[in-house]
Amino acid sequence: MKNLPPFEDLPVHTLAGIFNNTTNSYKIYWFYSILQIIKSENKAVITFDEIFAKMIASAWYPTNYFKVSLGKQDKIGRAIEEIKNIANLKDDDKPEIVYATILEHLRNSKGIRSIISYFERYVPYRLLSPFFKNELKGKIDGNKKNLIIDIANKSFLENSPVVFYCFPDKNTIELHPTWFRYFKHNIAIVEGFCLWNMVNFLQKRNPNIPNIGEKLFWVPEKRDLKKARKFWNIVFDSKSVNCIYSGQPISQTNYSIDHFIPWSFVTHDLLWNLIPIQKTINSAKSNNLPALNTYFEDFAKIQFEAYHLIYSKQKGLLEDYVFLFDEEIDKIASLSNSEFSEKLYNQIAPLTQIAANSGFSSNWILNA
Repeated sequence: MKNLPPFEDLPVHTLAGIFNNTTNSYKIYWFYSILQIIKSENKAVITFDEIFAKMIASAWYPTNYFKVSLGKQDKIGRAIEEIKNIANLKDDDKPEIVYATILEHLRNSKGIRSIISYFERYVPYRLLSPFFKNELKGKIDGNKKNLIIDIANKSFLENSPVVFYCFPDKNTIELHPTWFRYFKHNIAIVEGFCLWNMVNFLQKRNPNIPNIGEKLFWVPEKRDLKKARKFWNIVFDSKSVNCIYSGQPISQTNYSIDHFIPWSFVTHDLLWNLIPIQKTINSAKSNNLPALNTYFEDFAKIQFEAYHLIYSKQKGLLEDYVFLFDEEIDKIASLSNSEFSEKLYNQIAPLTQIAANSGFSSNWILNA
């Protein structure tokens, strides 16, 4: 998605290349944050504090809740860890809460200010470098910041939309009126361009993490588990079910659906990863990875028994297993308990290890 729509005499082709050779996430989050402020507040003069607060809020959920890595050299992840402690924020706080809290701290205290000082020195200016390739060629790196400021501000004085913002003071950007119209008119396309680059950036640094595109944003905690409840209610109608973690019987009228591998890692509600458990235990397990040597055998057994019950009653519900096992529904039904368990383990175990490597707490045991 490198093609952006033309607009009057703007150098849109240069804008399309601003993320070429990107080694850190800063420029992507900075530009994306500008777009979000244009979209939500419709203003062309934006403070650094507003943009930095939006940057941290945008990166909050991917790095905290979904454990997506921004790369070993990227400093946003480390900044978020420090900010979380100073501002008393939680991993799963909503972006608007994170944004408002950080902005308040930036305006009224020095703690978070010192954390983002690194980004203040470089990010607002480096994003504009592609617009000034000729002017910056051969220049000492330490001199480029002031040169970019001078050229950008001069272009605005001449009403030349060479670059899309200037620096009216050391803590503010001002979008050129023509560029501002361009972004407003094409906000969905430019936002898509930015997110496309963001997904590519993150996927390269998280090659084994599933569904990166689904992990960019905060999502409501309540998800549609109607299919899962229908599936397990059919099972409950035919047999008693015990919680694999406590061993206690589960009531059909009072149970929770557990993602054996946490939803925050797989970001799907496929039936092969879901089991009914006691509600209180679901809260205790949270986003932890269960100890496979303790729980997998019971997990596989209840999955095997449930599959065969549903197969005999409403096998159209079993499509989720087809993609996991790479077999037809009837073929899966012919597997023995041990064969079913082995195939399931061969999928579950690698995902569990990848999740653990990404920072999810592993080997969880009830009351351990």
